[in-house]
Amino acid sequence: MRPYIILKFAVTLDGFLDDSSSERLLISSTEDFERVDEVRASCDAILVGAETVRKDNPRLLIRGADLRAARVAQGLPEHPVKVTLTRSGALPANSAFFTQGSSEKLVYCTSPSLLPPHLPAQVVALSGDTLFESLLADLVQRGIKRLLVEGGSMVIADLLQADLFDELQVSVGNLLLGGGRGVRAFGGLLSESRDRHLLLEGVEQLGETVLLTYRPN
Repeated sequence: MRPYIILKFAVTLDGFLDDSSSERLLISSTEDFERVDEVRASCDAILVGAETVRKDNPRLLIRGADLRAARVAQGLPEHPVKVTLTRSGALPANSAFFTQGSSEKLVYCTSPSLLPPHLPAQVVALSGDTLFESLLADLVQRGIKRLLVEGGSMVIADLLQADLFDELQVSVGNLLLGGGRGVRAFGGLLSESRDRHLLLEGVEQLGETVLLTYRPN
């Protein structure tokens, strides 16, 4: 058993997820950001990798007051549960993941002793070779039925490789980044295959962004 899993990322026209600067690169349009807010509101939990927590410092909160109110009216928490996964334990305790919002925070770690002391989250130890399967099984036991995975590229690539997803949402922005120092989408992270085809379910224009929605074949 596992939750319904939505994988989401934004990419430039020339295939970059991010540039080489320390600041987050905004690729999507305003309309797409609003759509993502609605997707977040429809999910029970949001997962990002530890590298995303360190580099992007995401809050992982629902911005729209009406969306938050609708969740509360349904008896749900105002924001989805925040989830991250780390092998090294290198997580800044002062990051927005931990300090922003009232939602529950879960940290899955293969080496809990390496985590910062007094981390404001529930820590769950993972072991063995099936880390994602164990993580997803634990989330189901916690009542998580819909999981949104927002990054990073290694986490999404691992889930794609293992066919552990139900929906892939790719937002293609109108930016041509250029250069060769940016972060390529899944560069070298997926094993090479000419037979890995996904089913295109939808194409939608959102301002200057095009949303492509795929499902497993």
